[in-house]
Amino acid sequence: MISLAHNRSIFNAMNILFDRMRGFESPLKRLRGIYLSKGNNEPEQNIIKSHIAANDERAVRADELISAWAQITQNEKVIGEYMSGLEKIMFMTQHKLRKPVTNMIGIADLLGKEGASTEEINQMVKYIQKSAMDLDNYTRELTGMLSELSQTGKK
Repeated sequence: MISLAHNRSIFNAMNILFDRMRGFESPLKRLRGIYLSKGNNEPEQNIIKSHIAANDERAVRADELISAWAQITQNEKVIGEYMSGLEKIMFMTQHKLRKPVTNMIGIADLLGKEGASTEEINQMVKYIQKSAMDLDNYTRELTGMLSELSQTGKK
């Protein structure tokens, strides 16, 4: 990802370029006036035409730069939102989803050992049911987060 400092330096360079281009406006107007007032002096007219065309090309490129800068800024915002969403999903996966899974694994290990009473087994089944319900809730929450994340940048 491009750093904020890098973006600022690009922005400053673009501002300098635009200031310089604004400085060409009055000479450009003078050139157009001279071009229109000149008679049949074709070599001078060709030189003036080439200067006008070069400045018109600079204006077009400036507009393209402004548009590209706006797109870069928008893309950085979308990438930031996307990265934030991915961090939330990573947290959920590492903590919320792992907890019920590890609970069920531990309970299954306890059930595999002999000597548990019926009452203990019933309690363990309740723990498994609770962990399964937690896992179902977290899975639904994760699905919602993924759905929101897939819409990032499409708005």
